[in-house]
Amino acid sequence: GMSHHIQDLEGGLFLVDPAAGTWSKIGTPDAELTDFYVKRCVRDGDRLYVCSNGGVTILSLSDGKIVGRITVSDGLPSNKIEDVVRIGDRLYLACELGDDGGGLAVMDLKTGLIQTVSQADGLKCDKIKRLRADGDQLHILYGSIYSVRAYGTPLEGSVATPVSEEMR
Repeated sequence: GMSHHIQDLEGGLFLVDPAAGTWSKIGTPDAELTDFYVKRCVRDGDRLYVCSNGGVTILSLSDGKIVGRITVSDGLPSNKIEDVVRIGDRLYLACELGDDGGGLAVMDLKTGLIQTVSQADGLKCDKIKRLRADGDQLHILYGSIYSVRAYGTPLEGSVATPVSEEMR
């Protein structure tokens, strides 16, 4: 049936089934989300990537269990994750500037290794708000402290950045 995910600043993430009128918290006391402030949920097959101020929690949608976490301990430049997108065997994570650095983190899903790409490496800005895959092209929506805008494009646009060979 149809279900929805709802975030709650005091409780994290809940699975809601409107037809049955039921709510169930995702995660248990010993397996919580990385942070209660959920910014975005991205579905990829049976996986749900929950972006938060504490990194990314990976949930199995079939059983609602947490199957992984990605944080600064794994190599992210920041735990403040705005968005994720998968292209092939790479997971791209938009890291917000905060207590740590921002930029783009690229995780090799086969090895688990994370490469960080920042303004020093050619990004237009280290504050990234959204990512979108279009084939093997990665579209990046850059943000600023006060607003979100795509660098060098109209406000509703985004920047198409080819995924370089060494990052594939």
